[in-house]
Amino acid sequence: RERLPKPYDTLMTTHAGHAHEVVQQLRLGQADSDISGIICVGGDGTVSEVVNSIMQRPDAKEFLEQVTIGTIPAGSECALAKMVSYLNPISAAYTILKGHAEQRLDILKVTQGSKVVHSICGLGWGIAGKLAEDSEAMRSVFGPARYLVSGIKSFVNLKGVQGYLTIEAPKKRDQEVLSECRFARRCAVCEARAAQRDGGGPEEEVEEITWRGPFIVVAMLKSEKTLAPHVHLSDGYMDVLAVDGDINHFNLVKASSRIITGDHLSNNKEFRYIKARSVKLYPEDSRDKINVDGEVMDGEETEVRVVPAAIRMFVAREKPHQQSGGDGGGSAVFQSAS
Repeated sequence: RERLPKPYDTLMTTHAGHAHEVVQQLRLGQADSDISGIICVGGDGTVSEVVNSIMQRPDAKEFLEQVTIGTIPAGSECALAKMVSYLNPISAAYTILKGHAEQRLDILKVTQGSKVVHSICGLGWGIAGKLAEDSEAMRSVFGPARYLVSGIKSFVNLKGVQGYLTIEAPKKRDQEVLSECRFARRCAVCEARAAQRDGGGPEEEVEEITWRGPFIVVAMLKSEKTLAPHVHLSDGYMDVLAVDGDINHFNLVKASSRIITGDHLSNNKEFRYIKARSVKLYPEDSRDKINVDGEVMDGEETEVRVVPAAIRMFVAREKPHQQSGGDGGGSAVFQSAS
């Protein structure tokens, strides 16, 4: 502790919701407890818990202006870390300490009745919802392999979910499958969106589109490069994908195999794909669960909306162009026990 130029505190979480509780207790503007960063050692769930706790604070806007979030991956999937940092924990830690930049990231606001949560990675319905539902029951037996076991089970018992989506999408969509937010590189698309927001430029025209089920899977993603290779960290949109429910096992395997090469969205009739500002999901059966960053929600009417540039995170850069500024303050390090 004494070797670092800024003070820091560490906390090993002991139960679900522990990080949430601690973030709620953090104080801004206090000389003995002021902070400038929160580093999460764990998976996407740990970062999501911290972000949701921040968003529930009465001073959330002020808090997010002062505090930068970082992630050191030590979880099952770590989809966010694949976008902003390294999967190697040592490399991720070194990036934060020595070579980081800071970038504003979009998140998703998820509203279901009176319940509001925020997502850093995205939502899934259909097989994705079943994965989240099964994985908790399988955690103690299969550990990290629980997702694979649940996936195989869902594939064998292939069954679509009934419902529909209304999607608020940009009218101009010719470039959406061409751009890529590349790891550790400055992204021209994200920077252009930021300049447009900051400069008060004109909003793009949008239109409402309806997709009707059944679906094998629906995904609304903000930081998941495997399924959505053209997703951007801060372009103001989410990437929406769906696989129709009438697909058979053979065609699903054939279509999914193209995910490995990243061209599953190009000329592939099995996948629907679009950029969206918001989505309203209308499931017919509440038992068809929704997966929100690994957490399970009932299959009820749900609105998902992009919150542009909501949080600030430490990100890797091949050639750092923006160094963390300012003196004073410290960091709280949250390490997940799971």
